Amino acid sequence: MLSQSPIFIGVDLGSSGLRIVALDASGHTQATAGCSWPIEGTIQDPAQWERALEQSWQALIPQLRSPVGAVSVTGTSGTVLALEGKQPLTPAWLYSDRQGALQAQKLGVPASWGLSHWLWWLSQKPQQTGRLTHPGDYLLMLLGAEAGITDHTSALKSGYDLVLGNWDRALSLGVQREQLPQVVRPGTVIGRLSERWGLGSSVLLVAGCTDGVAGQIASGALFPGQVCVSLGSTLIFKGVSKQPIASADGAIYSHLHPDGELWLPGAASSCGGAILSHHYPADRWDALASQARTLVPTGSTAYPLFAMGERFPIARADFMGGLPQFNHADPRFYAGLLEGVAFVERLGLERLMQLNMPVGDQVFVVGGATRSELWLQIRASILRRVLLLPAEVQPASGAAILAAAGYQQTSVAAAAHQLVHLKRRVEPVADWVPRYQELYQQFSEHWQA
Repeated sequence: MLSQSPIFIGVDLGSSGLRIVALDASGHTQATAGCSWPIEGTIQDPAQWERALEQSWQALIPQLRSPVGAVSVTGTSGTVLALEGKQPLTPAWLYSDRQGALQAQKLGVPASWGLSHWLWWLSQKPQQTGRLTHPGDYLLMLLGAEAGITDHTSALKSGYDLVLGNWDRALSLGVQREQLPQVVRPGTVIGRLSERWGLGSSVLLVAGCTDGVAGQIASGALFPGQVCVSLGSTLIFKGVSKQPIASADGAIYSHLHPDGELWLPGAASSCGGAILSHHYPADRWDALASQARTLVPTGSTAYPLFAMGERFPIARADFMGGLPQFNHADPRFYAGLLEGVAFVERLGLERLMQLNMPVGDQVFVVGGATRSELWLQIRASILRRVLLLPAEVQPASGAAILAAAGYQQTSVAAAAHQLVHLKRRVEPVADWVPRYQELYQQFSEHWQA
């Protein structure tokens, strides 16, 4: 028998798969489903997305034990396709597509932006009248929403001005107004689920967002002073500020907060967990961490990069960084890599603070590195902040929170506050903090010089 408390479904369409999550009214996962596919080239057939949605939806529905209140969708940033009415005119050009890179460079548009792909298509077929569509928009249309609606996070890389709230940039480059979608805030109700999907017609469809913003929503870091750092292969910083923050080199840019008014500055470093894989197989990490536990702080002030070039917090294409001074067989080399990434993490936070992004005394942390207890303790001690580990951090969960916000007619931040749960907290190691403070000062002075 179905419970009367509604559940909320979030769909995440990535470049290599689709995932669906159903959250109950308390924010706990009730059901999941999904499928994946190999990435082959830089274009995809939207029919493949439709098949993936149907397959995953059919796998999800039997798991549900409560009525569904609303559905929302997140998709990859920078990916676009053209629709004529509700029919695809083109394949989807992934953010990684570079067909229009040369033209985009001449026009001052990043090659990874959807606007770059669109301008290239118009140059090939200037008489076409299709409408620019993002992946999440397309799935919401399949679910029953009207075509021609998008959200402001997806629209950013298609030429939408978040400050002025208009398409003037895209229009100035030759895009026709009728080719551009209506823009709404994430969390806005934009329709009802079609009978095709077997849940009746009372289920609300809610505007989504990009996968990056959805991940931040899932972490709960949506209030000023809250920061989410994702440490996987690279370091990704996501904060909240009262004003948009940007850098001239493009390393820092801001999304408009889903609720408007506030902003979500973000930046990414090339430094991160990939450096471990570059030096050691993953099956050795636990043993190395166990050996290194009594050897930290090591005294190393490395800036560990495995390839030339850095984006943030140091922006230099020829920057090489440096590795720990120990022999590769010494566990302190492994520990020095962990410490070095944490030093870069602190330098990144301080760089954002210098640009007026507030950072509180707690940091939300997500990504594969959260599986390493030693790394968590090193990071907390170097940052001199408590680390908060959210229980659910996948973009599909963020989309489900958007669905809840639309259903409850509340702000996205309020819905996240209700539905996001913490798995644990990690405190700085008191004995390590003073030494790491000395080492960080050396690190900062050396590498910034």
